[in-house]
Amino acid sequence: GMESVKQRIIETIIQINRTHTLPAYGILLVGPAGTGKSQIAYLIAKILKLPWTTLDMSSINDAEQLTGSSRIYSNAKPGIIMEAFNMAGESNLVFIINELDKATAGKGNGANPADVLLTLLDNLGFTDNYMECLIPTVGVYPIATANFKEQISSPLLSRFAVIDIPDYTPEEKKAIFSRFALPKILKRMSLKESECIVSPEALDTIIEKFSDTTGIRDLEQAAEHIAANALYQIEVNHVSSVTFDAAMLKELFD
Repeated sequence: GMESVKQRIIETIIQINRTHTLPAYGILLVGPAGTGKSQIAYLIAKILKLPWTTLDMSSINDAEQLTGSSRIYSNAKPGIIMEAFNMAGESNLVFIINELDKATAGKGNGANPADVLLTLLDNLGFTDNYMECLIPTVGVYPIATANFKEQISSPLLSRFAVIDIPDYTPEEKKAIFSRFALPKILKRMSLKESECIVSPEALDTIIEKFSDTTGIRDLEQAAEHIAANALYQIEVNHVSSVTFDAAMLKELFD
């Protein structure tokens, strides 16, 4: 699925490979929780064969955490952005910014930590207060994720090409559960697919139960619950396999 999303991303990758230069805008993946935005960001970095580093904005509540603190303070240290460059080992990298919309206003001077990223995204260079030197950022390619773009400031949003990641349809959730989620869990638990069978009616029951939740995280948790129950019945009741029908799953999840 998500053909338009894949095409837009592939267009960007082809552009980078053809021109050997980074686009003027980064990528912002916007969509409901659990739709695989972070995984897409990691895959883009892998395809580009560039080192990558991550920054989780949901854990940032003060702009100084990003910019570092001056050496005049006894507990001074570099900021998270400088540490990310240090871990990557170079400044030509993919900078993955998770949950860009969850950056909160600063507790000290009221500055929004997300706005600190503007200097990073403008490719003019980033200055860390502790290092007191300009870090070249011309080779930084930002990829950000967010649940709601409305919560991102306009100046910051203008630095990105926005790609909307839609939620999965019920049919897509069925395919993901039966072809990917459940087989992955069974393999992890050393169960054969013939030992844990989910009937079509039972699959409909699962999809209906989690129809109000976005993404597939709940489906993956449901798959683990089902596989664990099958393993329990095989070991305790000494049955060779378990076939779940709609009634069994309703009882299991009640």
